[in-house]
Amino acid sequence: MEQSILGRLTQKMTRLGFRQWSLLTEEQLLQGNSFAFAVMWRFVLESFPDVMVRLMGSHEWFCVETDDTKLLTSVLRLLHVAFSYRSPLTPAQMMQNKFFSQKSQMLLDGIALLQREVLRDHRPLAHSLARQCRHDRLDIDLVKPKVQQATARLAELDRRRKELNDAVREPLH
Repeated sequence: MEQSILGRLTQKMTRLGFRQWSLLTEEQLLQGNSFAFAVMWRFVLESFPDVMVRLMGSHEWFCVETDDTKLLTSVLRLLHVAFSYRSPLTPAQMMQNKFFSQKSQMLLDGIALLQREVLRDHRPLAHSLARQCRHDRLDIDLVKPKVQQATARLAELDRRRKELNDAVREPLH
């Protein structure tokens, strides 16, 4: 069973464009290594920039943390608040090096929820806000600061992603 979940997970991550397999080993994944799942969650969050901008704008507390514990805690809270997702694991369990099946299923569920969100609102953020503004007969100047703020947050997220990708990590033993 674990091999089939691992196969689905690697297939889904590869389809999204994940190429950092050299950072992870099959053994780490099957052990439920929290670092390995944090790497994959970071990639998943970066793979849906429009959705992330919208979620960051609507949930002030949500940000992609540098610390793995904070990241996974934030992701669990986001899944619950934004998507009413009930996690099978607590944040403390997410940081333990076990629970491979549950962590993998949560990652697959998270990808599915984010993909569904993209399909639901497939238009760019600026277009959606402008359309909403016309619909509500609001002045477009009221929308521009929101677009600029969202763009700035996305740029900051991209800068932070690059910084994290350039960081040297110690191998896990």
